[in-house]
Amino acid sequence: MSDVIDLDYVDWCREYVEYHLGKLEGKTREDMGASDSQKLVSKVFELIDQASRDDDRLGLTMRELVQVSKALRNLDTRQREEIFKILASDHGVVFRHVQRTKSKRSVKVATTNFDI
Repeated sequence: MSDVIDLDYVDWCREYVEYHLGKLEGKTREDMGASDSQKLVSKVFELIDQASRDDDRLGLTMRELVQVSKALRNLDTRQREEIFKILASDHGVVFRHVQRTKSKRSVKVATTNFDI
């Protein structure tokens, strides 16, 4: 065994480390500044937006939102209301009372569909 490292191995190691450092730097920049509440707002918005685009649905009711998002379910009422305020102000989510066809009771629906 030789005490000398071949130049090809050194180049390969340098490229390997540079590649993975670049990936780590990119991931760190993506996650930096995004607090847990901001991440939750983004996830809940994606759920509402997806349900709003579905032809069979108008959006998600408050009950459905809490059921599909464990993180939202774990918040107290005040914290949930704060998330809903951010969704309305920053993401254009509208919270409307909609009467269901099967019952005469209306439910609060979060939607990005402004036609309802």
